[in-house]
Amino acid sequence: MLLLVFVVPLALAAIAFYGPWDWAPGGAAHGEFIQPPLVLPSGELTTQSGGRTEPDWYRGRWSIIYATTADCAEQCVVELNRLNQVRLALGDDLDRARLVLLYAGNGPELPEGAALLAARLDDAAGSALLELLGAERVGNGRIYLSDPLGNLVMTYPADAEQRGILEDLERLFTVTVIE
Repeated sequence: MLLLVFVVPLALAAIAFYGPWDWAPGGAAHGEFIQPPLVLPSGELTTQSGGRTEPDWYRGRWSIIYATTADCAEQCVVELNRLNQVRLALGDDLDRARLVLLYAGNGPELPEGAALLAARLDDAAGSALLELLGAERVGNGRIYLSDPLGNLVMTYPADAEQRGILEDLERLFTVTVIE
């Protein structure tokens, strides 16, 4: 009787928690966690219009970063549209995230006033950032999530599912409180 009352519920809870099911607490992440988180280097990046960003451009909000060193005229626009849909799907949390394009080579034609930060990786200021991201990983495009303190916490391949990125962002939002 003692086994039935004390041990069986504990065993069932352990199986449910550590089992392979997606409904387990926390669920499975869709992206790859960066362990330990990498801190984005402080520095002014060159924007697409030739201006400069703030040195701490990554602070204050979550950043959905699309980084690439390939020419990204059309492909970047497609990826940015996909990531913007993820951002828009955040609903009430929309203002907690920003969209960032980090590129080298030829950048895409973006409309004036586009709701994203577009900056270069192929100048002196962007070289430290490119080294941190890994030029070989960024080659054909890579998606990163950074927290409001500038820590890269997750990464995805360029063709990652939008739903997976959205679910991961929503989970990160629920466990993160910035005062």
